[in-house]
Amino acid sequence: MQIGQHIVFDDENHSGVYDRVMSKLSIVNDIYKYPDKYDIKKLEHHTQVALRELALEKIRKREYPEYPSRMSSLYVSESIEESEKWAE
Repeated sequence: MQIGQHIVFDDENHSGVYDRVMSKLSIVNDIYKYPDKYDIKKLEHHTQVALRELALEKIRKREYPEYPSRMSSLYVSESIEESEKWAE
């Protein structure tokens, strides 16, 4: 990546968050349909993330449609140290 680089997210180019969330869509839909079948505390990390991101996206579309989606955004850090702080 370079300063000033343009990154396009569209129907064919997605962020990693979008790809990870969409890869969990079938299990998320099953959780919504059959919630008693699942122990929320034992869900795999990316499934938990998908549940959160899809809920946030639903609210964003309804309440704040003028704001960009988190799933079509790119998060960057200016240094390795900053990235490590976010990871913690």
